[in-house]
Amino acid sequence: MKKIAILLVNLGSPKSTSVSDVKDYLHQFLSDQRVIEANPLMWKFILNCFILPFRPKQSAEKYKQIWLANNQSPLIFYTQQQTKLLQNLLNNFDSNNNYKFYVDYAMRYGDIELSISKKLDNLQQQQYENIIVIPLYPQYSATTTATVTDEVFRWLLNIRNQPKINYIKDFFDNENYINLLASNIKNYWENNTKNSTLSPFLVISFHGIPQKYSDAGDPYYNQCIKTANLLIEKLNLSINKNSKITFQSQFGNDPWLQPYTIDSVKELALQGHKRVDVICPGFVADCLETLEEINMENRHEFLANGGQEFNYIPAFNASEAFAEILKELVIKEIK
Repeated sequence: MKKIAILLVNLGSPKSTSVSDVKDYLHQFLSDQRVIEANPLMWKFILNCFILPFRPKQSAEKYKQIWLANNQSPLIFYTQQQTKLLQNLLNNFDSNNNYKFYVDYAMRYGDIELSISKKLDNLQQQQYENIIVIPLYPQYSATTTATVTDEVFRWLLNIRNQPKINYIKDFFDNENYINLLASNIKNYWENNTKNSTLSPFLVISFHGIPQKYSDAGDPYYNQCIKTANLLIEKLNLSINKNSKITFQSQFGNDPWLQPYTIDSVKELALQGHKRVDVICPGFVADCLETLEEINMENRHEFLANGGQEFNYIPAFNASEAFAEILKELVIKEIK
């Protein structure tokens, strides 16, 4: 029996909505030089003097609006569910007991108990010599996927008897992933908006990165465009006529990938579009950027400028269909 461990990795979350926990999380996240490519000394001064004294309080209030009743981050909760679903699917797949699968999850930033290094320590203690790391980012970016592999490699530097570690770089054009996105949209329309008299305009929103990162060779923008175009084709939509590709979550003064989502929903409202539906294909689990930024901030911007109906189409979350995609990625990797 071959022992194989699968480690699902997502961005992370503060341990709680307290200002101190949010500050710790933001400090770790914004100190990553993959995330902020700037002069380290200058950025450290800016971060500690101008950002961390003020932003944690604002962010803590936003986290409070989306925190679950079980006192847990939605991102962590849904990642836990995805882990359990994948474990069950892999158990059922291997009916001949050729493999012993073990699925766990980690977070790149936040609670040390959920850190990549902590989870890899645990896998090594259980003598898993084959580990597949799956960053839960469909589109590759140095700011996300590469930070995960960086952390894995840092852990390996201190290990004498290193396990074999593979990682899945991306799945932005995976046929089943595109089909599931399209299916989620159609199901949402059928179950939630079938009585609406307004024609939907689909906004496909991805998390942004600074334009200079893309100019330097990060493939993220091209992968986002490919995902969106495949989805638009699958739904028989047309760019600008009834769909639009946008980028959200810009930070700082440098230009980021454009057009910006919040500017786009305002513009659509001012142009006379009465209904906007937003999906975020880069997020496999709902989190602050979808539940608060899109479903609250962008909703308000659209409705305040003449829009009448705003729908946020949820991420995969605890979807067995998404766990099936992860299972297929694992099977392909071990073959």
